[in-house]
Amino acid sequence: MKKITLLFALATLLTFTSKAQIIFSVDATENWTGYVNAFDLNDNYVTGFAYDIALLRTDVDPVGQTVTVYPNFKIWDDNDDTPGTGEFDAEWNPYWFSSAGVPDKKVELNSFVEKNKTDNPEYFSQDITFFGNINSFGLTEPGYVVKVFVKVFVGDFSSNRTYEQVITGAGDFTLTAPGSEFTASDQVLQWGFQVYGLIADDALEPLRAPQAFGGIEFQDPALSVSEIQQIDYNVYPNPSNDTWNVKTNNVVISTVQVFNILGKQVMSLTPETTEVKIDASGLQAGMYIAKISTPNGVSNLRLVRK
Repeated sequence: MKKITLLFALATLLTFTSKAQIIFSVDATENWTGYVNAFDLNDNYVTGFAYDIALLRTDVDPVGQTVTVYPNFKIWDDNDDTPGTGEFDAEWNPYWFSSAGVPDKKVELNSFVEKNKTDNPEYFSQDITFFGNINSFGLTEPGYVVKVFVKVFVGDFSSNRTYEQVITGAGDFTLTAPGSEFTASDQVLQWGFQVYGLIADDALEPLRAPQAFGGIEFQDPALSVSEIQQIDYNVYPNPSNDTWNVKTNNVVISTVQVFNILGKQVMSLTPETTEVKIDASGLQAGMYIAKISTPNGVSNLRLVRK
């Protein structure tokens, strides 16, 4: 089991109310899709096409539970006519380059999870909140813009509403598409990440890493990469109207601290037992983080109050 590190939104002014909502975090076990929109150097739209998520150069790691995005090196490599070498010859593609080594296009690289109204009608009648943590921001090259987004499309994709937030460094993000703005025409929902800028020189791809060229690593705020001795938690019911029950595999729970999404502590318990009841009756509807301390370490559990 992964050690879970509590990360708080320092600048996100989000207040949960009793209004119905669906909350998504960064989930690398979901089915992630890639799509590229190409633009000229004056930011005028040229074309768009589906693109395999791996070719997009988005790393989706379901084991580490991270999604890492980069500028795209593959388009450069495929169109310099010497794939894998970073070298140009007389056959480089003038659609993507104005001269040897000089890109003629910008690309908007979209990595996202998609749901449709037919299979998920509940997503189209209430607030949709997408949140997560930016573990690292390695985009040192100028001219690139990174965003998180929620997009709502009509059935034929001819129009959409986009809710977005520009990412400039490590930290937390929270983005909401208000349920009050959904209409009968809305049929497709997407949430994910976007990198916009010039196609990237594939000679730089060996530097590709979350802490190096272009890597922006996203993760659920309740997860980190440090291992601790495994503890199995059983949490029920979750979501809950009044009480969460938390039970371990015979490991004593020393303390429980409950925090709201803004990082404010709203409850503290010292059960010294393997099972604890957390009273949610006095809390507003929304998401909470329970920081659980045991002799084996500290873990965080995500709790939802209905």
